Amino acid sequence: RAFETGSESLVLRTRLPLDDTPDLLSSAAWEATNTVRLESSMIPASWGPPLPGRKAWGWQEGNAIELPDGGVANMLRIDGQTVGTHNKAALLRVDPGEFSLHF
Repeated sequence: RAFETGSESLVLRTRLPLDDTPDLLSSAAWEATNTVRLESSMIPASWGPPLPGRKAWGWQEGNAIELPDGGVANMLRIDGQTVGTHNKAALLRVDPGEFSLHF
């Protein structure tokens, strides 16, 4: 499961190892990646500043996807876009060995 935290501009991915029969309602059964903050340095300068009234860019509407190589990534829409740059997305890859998320 991939999701964003909204106002904090953080994103992470969770998983439930199926090695055993886990208790799905137990928080101890779930694992989470590191969080990734959307920094202004990740946004091309050509996009200009975020929409008026917004202090910063943010992650929005992410989904876990399978990549052609079998890997997993979180594809997210970037919130705060200018009129000329609507519908841009970012791809954050999951490192399966470390279960960490990278831009």
